[in-house]
Amino acid sequence: MNVVSSRPVRSAIIKAEEQRTAASIGDINFYNQVPNFELSLDDFEEFALARLKVLRKIEEMKVRNITGDTYRIQLDNALKSQFKSDADTDLASHFILRAAYCRTEELRRWFLVQEGHLFRYRLEQIMKKPTALEAFLKKSHITLNQVSPETKEGLKTELLSMPHTTLGEFTSTPYYA
Repeated sequence: MNVVSSRPVRSAIIKAEEQRTAASIGDINFYNQVPNFELSLDDFEEFALARLKVLRKIEEMKVRNITGDTYRIQLDNALKSQFKSDADTDLASHFILRAAYCRTEELRRWFLVQEGHLFRYRLEQIMKKPTALEAFLKKSHITLNQVSPETKEGLKTELLSMPHTTLGEFTSTPYYA
């Protein structure tokens, strides 16, 4: 990611096919590749503040013990208001804050915890769409096969003993190994 001093139009060096794939799987990302596009200083600051607002919202909701649908609705609203469906903003802002929050162990820990919550939320969202989940797994080079109904039934006791798992979720959730 290059930062330039004037305010040019950002020129992403991302292929159209990669953009379509990113759009089809939502905003979930392992962030294992640094973005390669130019950013103005204004965009740099704007992107960092946008992500910081989202991460602080996550922290605030966790401190206030907001969970369930309320958590999902508030986080979804925060993401939509800050990122406006722009994958570049998400990607750049992650790496900007990643660099900014590496100064101390405490800052690193805070950043990782909030990013972990954000990743979990996004993963839960794409798990609702099997094609998006498959696209994410393929893009991430993760090979998983769906567990057969017989194997799933054999593991029923263990799977239902997991926290926050109900019988309804067990029957409707596909499991992978």
